[in-house]
Amino acid sequence: MTAFVPAYPVAVSLLLSLLFLGVLGLALHVAPRRFASGSRFLLAIAITLVVWVALITTRSVSLQPGSIPWSEAFAGLLILATSLVAVFSAWTLLAHGYTTSMLLAIAEQDRPFSLEDWMSRYGSGRGLQTLAHDRLAVLVNFGLIEVRGDTARLCGPKAYRFARLVMLATAFFGIQRAA
Repeated sequence: MTAFVPAYPVAVSLLLSLLFLGVLGLALHVAPRRFASGSRFLLAIAITLVVWVALITTRSVSLQPGSIPWSEAFAGLLILATSLVAVFSAWTLLAHGYTTSMLLAIAEQDRPFSLEDWMSRYGSGRGLQTLAHDRLAVLVNFGLIEVRGDTARLCGPKAYRFARLVMLATAFFGIQRAA
């Protein structure tokens, strides 16, 4: 009979992966609101990584007998990084997801209302046009889109390469895009 006892770095990473949600909750609710939620998320990641490094380095990482092999430390770091990415994906959908926001706009009402009312209430009363302007501003800020008057277009080779990369990725993963 074989007992599975994970290596110390793997055990630390698994534990911190579970505790990360609590660290994130504290960072989102305790850190000053003047920092954007993304910055507070990065703070939670930084705290978790600092704790991981502190716990791992208390057991020297080297090739000496009795110390942690680099391969185990690297495996633990990969486990922790994977859990952080998974939490980030879920958090992003909850915090900034278009569909989630639409669902919450309906859920916050105690009665049914028209589609027109729903669209105007979406985004804390800012409406769907605000969503379009917000998404356009993101593309402009990344230097991918240029707006002139009432038209928008890709600007520069970087924008075209990025758009092609996104098209390839969506095709590869079988993601259906709206026409």
